[in-house]
Amino acid sequence: MQNSYDFIIATYSLHHLTDDNKISLIQAMTDLLNEDGVILIGDVAFANRQDLEECREKVGAEWDDEEIYFVYDELQKTSPTLKFEQISYCAGVLSLLR
Repeated sequence: MQNSYDFIIATYSLHHLTDDNKISLIQAMTDLLNEDGVILIGDVAFANRQDLEECREKVGAEWDDEEIYFVYDELQKTSPTLKFEQISYCAGVLSLLR
């Protein structure tokens, strides 16, 4: 396939998109992967909504309400093969294998 990739990497850029736009983009990127290709997304991300809300409370006024951060268990419903690894209290890596 022309314009196909083994890896697609996005870091700290996709939190500007709505969740629906994230899902559409991930689906479009998946179509560009070679067999066994991988999408890696490093961003502000949380395992679940409760973790996000706890972080928002902890950060207080420094929280950026204009950003739409990743919530893994909500995105996984539309991409069952999506995996998540928490890297810090507010960041993680989402990966999707074709």
